[in-house]
Amino acid sequence: NAEYMGRALCFGGRVSSGCICAKMPYISPQGIENLKKYTYKGGDLSLIYKHILSPLNDRLVEYFPRWLAPNTITLAGLACVITSHIIMAYYAPDLQGVAPAWVYYMCAICLISYQTLDNLDGKQARRTGTSSPLGLLFDHGCDAVNCTISSMTMMSTLQVGPNYLAVIMWAIATVPFFFATWEEYFTGGLYLPIVNGPTEGLFAVAFLYVFTGWKGAAYWAELNDFGFPNSYYVFIPFAVSSAFTTFYNIVNVYNSCKEQRVSMVSALKLSVPLLGLITVLVLWVATSPVDVIAHYPRLTLWLVGLLFSKLVTHLMIAHVSHSPYEPFRKTLLPLFVVGANSAYAFLFKTKAPIDELYLLIGFVVLSILTYLHLIVSVVGQMTEALNINCFTIKKKNKE
Repeated sequence: NAEYMGRALCFGGRVSSGCICAKMPYISPQGIENLKKYTYKGGDLSLIYKHILSPLNDRLVEYFPRWLAPNTITLAGLACVITSHIIMAYYAPDLQGVAPAWVYYMCAICLISYQTLDNLDGKQARRTGTSSPLGLLFDHGCDAVNCTISSMTMMSTLQVGPNYLAVIMWAIATVPFFFATWEEYFTGGLYLPIVNGPTEGLFAVAFLYVFTGWKGAAYWAELNDFGFPNSYYVFIPFAVSSAFTTFYNIVNVYNSCKEQRVSMVSALKLSVPLLGLITVLVLWVATSPVDVIAHYPRLTLWLVGLLFSKLVTHLMIAHVSHSPYEPFRKTLLPLFVVGANSAYAFLFKTKAPIDELYLLIGFVVLSILTYLHLIVSVVGQMTEALNINCFTIKKKNKE
């Protein structure tokens, strides 16, 4: 609608003392007031969700005590995929290597548990009358983190290894998520298509894990009749579905822009940070003097994954607070520093000014700390403004 389109296209304004980006806190006073008026709009058009998952979860949620906060359920779901990620990292630290069969079966169980809990948190919120913009932000924040960690678990399963394909697979997982959030920001709601990632996509990945546990991970590294690894049977369909989903989001925003008679170019400018993140990542991997993706694949992907999560979280904050999104911020600075460090060594055919491993470790730690600061600060602001708790339900909200 016009309200969303208007505040969305004000991203280029000057930074003033009252601007979100000018100083802490992260949400402006006007944004705080807007939080209190926020109403979620969205839905899942998937037939599987409509006829199977939703009715099933309606029954499952009845087993939860009413004092259990929805955000606690969300966090439990994220803990499931983090657990499988850590175990897979132990057996396949370089995104390749055959793990015991039980590991892949466990990954499938953890992913389905994550999907189920991700659906149950919203139902618990409606059941207890505790739906809030904080719940939406918390849910999307956990989903953003899951994009990176689950993509690495999938890479390890498919025996992708520490190479450029790992970067591509990370992009396949994260780009559609960003543009779905971007669509939600512009249109004021998010309606998942009849076939989508959170439903059919996660089932497909879970099936992949089960198949791998039965067949063995070595199968994916074997060459097929076309001379490519069997992993391409999975890689190509996922790439196509990712591109189609992103196109679907862009079309929806285009229609909204056309309806409101605003510039689509202005809307697309908000994706510049993501495109910049991917561009610098590609250039860094290509020019790295120590070949970071080959020697430190997980550190590299953790760094860009954390930066991606911060980008999406800022976009979601702008959405729920009806505030202009400021795309150009300090979030991307770490990647530009490591990129410049490797580019210097590449261009002048010399040793990098700073050891890339030290830079990686330092910026991963820094990114974790700054992301935690963002989360704690925003949660603090929102709980105070909405008079709610994050992980418990206040007595007055209990039925």
